[in-house]
Formats: sequence, C-alpha cells, structure tokens
Amino acid sequence: MISVSDPRAEAPATEQSARLRRALAKSPPSVRAAFAAVALVVLVAALGPLLTRDPTAQDLLAVLRPPFATGSAGTYLLGTDQLGRDLLARLVSGMRTSFVITFSAVLVGGLVGTAIGLASGYLGGRVDNLLMRIVDIQLAVPGVLLVLTLAAVLRPGVGTTICVLSLIVWVIYARVARAQVLSLRETDLVMAARATGCSNARILLYHVLPNIAGSIWVITTLEFAHVMIAEAALGYLGLGVPPPAPTLGAMISEGQRYLQLGKWWLVVMPGVIVSLTIISINAIGNWLRDIHDPRSRGRPG
Repeated sequence: MISVSDPRAEAPATEQSARLRRALAKSPPSVRAAFAAVALVVLVAALGPLLTRDPTAQDLLAVLRPPFATGSAGTYLLGTDQLGRDLLARLVSGMRTSFVITFSAVLVGGLVGTAIGLASGYLGGRVDNLLMRIVDIQLAVPGVLLVLTLAAVLRPGVGTTICVLSLIVWVIYARVARAQVLSLRETDLVMAARATGCSNARILLYHVLPNIAGSIWVITTLEFAHVMIAEAALGYLGLGVPPPAPTLGAMISEGQRYLQLGKWWLVVMPGVIVSLTIISINAIGNWLRDIHDPRSRGRPG
C-alpha cells in the first residue's frame, strides 16, 4: 500500500467534494451570493434563447425604445437598440457566446498548460529547460499585444477568438503545474509508486495530478474571469466575433455613441452583466484559494 505524508492528499474525490460542501455551507453570504449569481447567468445563457426573440430581428417602429417600452412585436423588457432589436434577446445571445468562447479557451489552455507543466516538472533536465524557455519567451511578449496582433491578422470568428485567448492562458497553467509537481516529485507518494513499477504516465495521472487539482481549480476560476474580460475587450475593439452575432463587448461599443442622447441602457445593461459575472467568479476563486490554502486568508489581495 502506498503511504502519503499528508493524509488529505490521498482523500478520495467524494471526501473532497463533501469537504467543499461543508465549507460552502459555512461560507459568508457573499460567496453564496456569488455562486447564485453565476448559476443564474449560466442558466439564462443556456435557456434564454428558447424563451426570447430572435436577437437579429429588427423592429424599425421601435428604435431606441427605453426598458419596458412597447412596439409592434410586443413589450421590450430591456428596451431596443438603434436598429430596433430586442436588447434582452441580444444580451442573452451575447452571454451565451461569451461563455462558450471563455469556457473553450480556458479548457484548451488549461489542458495544454497542465500537460506541459506536468511533463516539465516531473521529467526535469533538458525537457524542463526547453519547455520553460518556451514559456519565458511567450511571457516576454505582452499578452495584450499578442492577442490584438493575432486577432487582427487572423480571420475573425469564434474559433479564432478561442485559439487566440487560449494562448494567454496555457502559460499560467504550465508554471503553476510545474511548481506543484516539483514539490511532489520527491515525496513518499511518488517514490512508493516508482518502487511498485508504475509508469511515468500512470504516476502523473493517478498520483500527481489529483494532488495538484486544487490549485488548478483555483487558477481556472481566476483565469475564467480574465479571459472573459479579454473576450469583451476584443468585441469592443471589433476584433472578436463578427456581426450579426451579438457579443457583450460589441454591444457596449455600439451603444456608447448614443450615451449623449440619453440612451443609457445600451451600455449599462451589458456592462452590468459583464461586471456582475466577473466579480462573482473572482469571489468564488478567492474562496477556493482560501479553502485549499488556509494560510492565504490573512493576505491582502
């Protein structure tokens, strides 16, 4: 039987999930409110298109109507834009697009970065030097400049946006995974697995990866918020998903020109959605960090 110096490291997934549920039950109201807000946004993004109007349908008789105004197509709960399109339907569609892009970019970047970090930290030597030099080269290039350059050069679309955003994610996972593996490589858990004849792949997948999963989840929540901001920024600059598909960043960019006319809902509504989602995800990420590293609770920021 393989022994581990820290008994919490070999706890089964069911025990870890139970510990998280107990911690959530004892968490402050702000954390539970953050979970509720994220769940609500995801639910609306997933089911909203089934309940709202076509986000591209125009009602030229109801242009720039304020919230709760009526038109030929009925009542517009959040008003209409400059082309008479239902703002609520466009917000729901934009949320859906934003979540799909953000989730896909974080998933791709997380898988690639974690795999590279595991290999680099466990194998060491020339492999570690080569992989870390690649990471250092990318970190030497400002992430904003890299994203804007690639987004401007490549053909705009959902796939392009996902690939571009995943490039700024994988390096964070690679460095975090490598640092965690370096601290686990010489522990009793890994040494006992080697003694029993386990292959390197089995050791990484069944013994090392579960022990760094907590840190990976924390990075995932924080990077999800960062990638969502980057996706909204690309849409705002016109480098994201092209029209007619609505995106939250593009809606803010289109609506700001009407602020002087008093059409505040065109900017406020998508801005509130982006801000609420990012603040809630950051709150969840900080809570997960405190759960997996109680020493960080007293640290500022």
